[in-house]
Amino acid sequence: MPKSKVRKKRTITQGGIGRGHGQPYGFTIRSTQRPASGAERFDEWLTGTVTLPFAVIATAVALCVTIVLAFATVALDRHTRAFETAPVCTAGLSVGCLTAIPATIQDVSSRGDGRGPMTYYVDLSGAAPANGEIDMAGQDPLWNVALVGDEVTALVWNGAVVRIEDADVIGDTSMAPEVHSMLVQGFLISGVVWILAGAYVLLRLGDVMWTRRLIPAGPPLFIALFSFPLGTLIGDQSASLTEAVGFGVSLTVLAALVQTYVWFRDR
Repeated sequence: MPKSKVRKKRTITQGGIGRGHGQPYGFTIRSTQRPASGAERFDEWLTGTVTLPFAVIATAVALCVTIVLAFATVALDRHTRAFETAPVCTAGLSVGCLTAIPATIQDVSSRGDGRGPMTYYVDLSGAAPANGEIDMAGQDPLWNVALVGDEVTALVWNGAVVRIEDADVIGDTSMAPEVHSMLVQGFLISGVVWILAGAYVLLRLGDVMWTRRLIPAGPPLFIALFSFPLGTLIGDQSASLTEAVGFGVSLTVLAALVQTYVWFRDR
């Protein structure tokens, strides 16, 4: 058969076409599928690791704990309002009021082993219970300005020193109702975040095509799971709910901004 009538073979390869020693032949078939983004890889790991029964149980537990924290928050807020509006005890009045005890500051210091939170305290010399070391709610303004020898007023509520007044500066102790209310409120907000995360996982595990639109929300929500409880513990050191929530919101927003940038970059 003449050479001119012999049909030559073409070798088709993925991403390139070779002939002989890998020289190009004439046309190339290339894959147009883009690589998976970080959010998509996270989604694949999530849906491949978490089972539906586990997600249902975890979400139910988060819901129950959040409901308990909500009731606790209402009770503590009621207790805090009663404390904030209570008058100072006078002659013949000892229930539902604050007892003011004069005391002298003997020491202002802190303790901690470096592995846990610091404890800030003032050592008072006065009538019980305004005597000995009184733990403060955190490194508040009073602890920062209090000096040894200062004459202060210790306010007693339900048998415990809850507030110390040094001239015009006021500081709550670790027994103040508002301190416990702040901690519970912080974990209540964290519980709501955990419920949202559980709902997200349940939707992604469901075989519904529109839920793929939720994929970019996965990484920021995962960051929120840990940033809000951690922020609550950090805010507890300064007895500030604003600081607690601000920490969680800041990390979550930062993660969302990074995710948005990656999404636009990969479009």
